[in-house]
Amino acid sequence: MRFHVQETEAALEDLREALAYLNYSAGGSSASKHVLEAYEKAIGLLETMPDGFPLATDPLISSLGYRWIAVASYIAVYTVDRECGVVYIERIFRKSRNWRALLGA
Repeated sequence: MRFHVQETEAALEDLREALAYLNYSAGGSSASKHVLEAYEKAIGLLETMPDGFPLATDPLISSLGYRWIAVASYIAVYTVDRECGVVYIERIFRKSRNWRALLGA
């Protein structure tokens, strides 16, 4: 089964902010290009195998069905709706961020 990947507004804003930050302070366009390419690769993987990536390690977050996939120095946090065949990318964070606080859990 092939899944449709849909980004939430919050995830799109996270991605825009990350790319803007990288363009400004962390190596310019090559750094942001690397993250964007990694993100596009992650989308392709989620379309074919969304369950192939781990649940969040935090018990509360994982109980809500949140999984994550690495995107360069970031992670994309997502949920899967198997009935509809949709993967929802909920947020995109730096790996060191506090998921629980940012997801409002």
